[in-house]
Amino acid sequence: MKLGIFKEFLGEEKNYVLACEELGIEYEIIDIISDDWIEKVKKADCDGFLVRPSGAKEDWKNLYDERLYFINKVMKKLCSNNII
Repeated sequence: MKLGIFKEFLGEEKNYVLACEELGIEYEIIDIISDDWIEKVKKADCDGFLVRPSGAKEDWKNLYDERLYFINKVMKKLCSNNII
């Protein structure tokens, strides 16, 4: 099993990284804030994606939510903040 971990504005993805390392789960960090985020998600060979959207700024949350919607509904990729 390999999980993708979406990079977050404030670095909150580090908890998912630590959990994967403790459990011996392979992971890849993916920056969905970058310009080429769609290509990064397409190229990732992951069984699912862990998500921790920032609520610090409304603009950040909206951007993250829009991209997660696209990844989940359009690209048909499993995204969850509850996998581990």
